Amino acid sequence: MRRNYSREAYLDLIQQVRTMIPGCAISSDFISGFCGETEEDHRATLSLLELVAYEHAFMFAYSMREKTHAHRKLVDDVPEAVKSRRLNEVINTFHTKAIGVSQRELGKQHLVLIDGVRISLLRFTHTRERERERACQHSPSILLVRR
Repeated sequence: MRRNYSREAYLDLIQQVRTMIPGCAISSDFISGFCGETEEDHRATLSLLELVAYEHAFMFAYSMREKTHAHRKLVDDVPEAVKSRRLNEVINTFHTKAIGVSQRELGKQHLVLIDGVRISLLRFTHTRERERERACQHSPSILLVRR
């Protein structure tokens, strides 16, 4: 996928970020079944998911897109069934690690900036929380959130 860095350089960068910003959330995109991807490549992706323990990830099976380098220069040679299996393994590995990451946050308090609210997604059980909801509708707010 034309990466301009090595796995080792990426892992070093992750370590530097976590050292400089303890508790930061790291996310990434993962595409399973890219042109020419081998089982060894796939296992390397799974091990990266385990090592980094991402807080969030966007995970997809590769699909050829027009007007891209891959469309012009590469052959989509990974069968759909293999892409699907690999994607499921990526998703399962991510979720297994993400559960541990989330559990470490239980009971902690975080200051967050909310720049918009979708009322349909919020559930409130106390009057004060309903009042906070109304306040958030009109302007950005900073709230202390307990997970």
